[in-house]
Amino acid sequence: MGWRKRVQQIAATNPEKLHPIIQRARAVRPREMCWDRADWQGIPEAGGRPIHLVLRWLGSKSLLTPAGQTELERADQHDYAALFLGPSLVVPRAADFLNHHYQQWYESGGINYGIDPTLPFDVGELEQLWQAFSAT
Repeated sequence: MGWRKRVQQIAATNPEKLHPIIQRARAVRPREMCWDRADWQGIPEAGGRPIHLVLRWLGSKSLLTPAGQTELERADQHDYAALFLGPSLVVPRAADFLNHHYQQWYESGGINYGIDPTLPFDVGELEQLWQAFSAT
């Protein structure tokens, strides 16, 4: 029997016998699929700036869910440690847009917001992508 099967068996029959680290790991809810997470970068502050810009832009277009508004408020306070950009934060139309264009935007210039913390936020490219997306 492999170790995964054994852990599943113990968890089903006698969960208190699992090592505390395994108990905690099993209790953690899987992360949702997302387009970006600040902690994917070595420095969350660097990884958070591009996400902050996108959240702010989405908020200006009323494309955030209540959870997205909360995430934007956290970003506005520069609390980037757990900042992410995922489907639960945006309305379906915005999710479709991000599925098609987030990676392109990030690679063509969004990454620069993480590299240079003095770079002022500019939503011009996002606006262009949105206009092209909205025309389809």
